[in-house]
Amino acid sequence: MSESDIDMDRCLLGIDDEKACVPEITWTNCADEMPPDDETEIIIRHVEDKEPILTPANEVFYDIDTLYKDVWEWTEFTPEKWEELNK
Repeated sequence: MSESDIDMDRCLLGIDDEKACVPEITWTNCADEMPPDDETEIIIRHVEDKEPILTPANEVFYDIDTLYKDVWEWTEFTPEKWEELNK
């Protein structure tokens, strides 16, 4: 069990304060690694405006040329991450 799993468990049990409940969000640049090519829900964002978008992974870059991969980032979807990004 990772430290973040333990923190989330403590948060869900009401043991820690609100700060401990904030999920760590690691972004992956699409130029480094593209999201999975399936229907998994992921969160993407443009590196300039940072507006989060929830989408199925296989629909993300269907029409985007490879020249634009370096301006998009993605992370796996969790309800906690989505909630934090939309505060």
